[in-house]
Amino acid sequence: MPQFWNFITNFLTIYALFVTPWVIVFPEFGGKLVNLEIFVDACFSLDILLTFIRLDSNQKESDFPQIRKDYIKSAFVFDCVAALPGLLTLEESDFSRYTKLCRFIHYDRVFDQLNFLTENILMGWLGYTRQKVSEYIDFVKLELTIVLLTHLMACIWILIGESEENGWVMSFILAQRAATGDLTI
Repeated sequence: MPQFWNFITNFLTIYALFVTPWVIVFPEFGGKLVNLEIFVDACFSLDILLTFIRLDSNQKESDFPQIRKDYIKSAFVFDCVAALPGLLTLEESDFSRYTKLCRFIHYDRVFDQLNFLTENILMGWLGYTRQKVSEYIDFVKLELTIVLLTHLMACIWILIGESEENGWVMSFILAQRAATGDLTI
């Protein structure tokens, strides 16, 4: 069951990494995702609670108080800032959209499960060595990081372009609407 929960939170983390900047730049699409965002906030809030009452496979019960203290000193504040405003108000606002950027602190968490899966598949089924598996994982991490950073830079670029009333982004959008007749662009 813990692996399943980790899979869900990792999937939601990936969702947050890509959708949060997009919703900040295009708030008109955020209204369509309200129910999903409430679900994501609820899952991350539940994850905050579970962090206080469950151990990972490599942790000992005697270390539990120290693990709680370390969590409170590190990611706890970011987790609360990211999950609670949207969950408590049940509405999307600019403030709650920007606070969800705090979920980016869990970017590395995605790779922990990726390491687990690839080690079991590549080492167990295909017989690869630990060094070869580590090289593959590092390559996948690099590629995912490049895709995420490219996405973030594109969202920031469009946000900057939209800030000007007669900027290049608005000119492009108006030209696309005129050419296609599609008002959703």
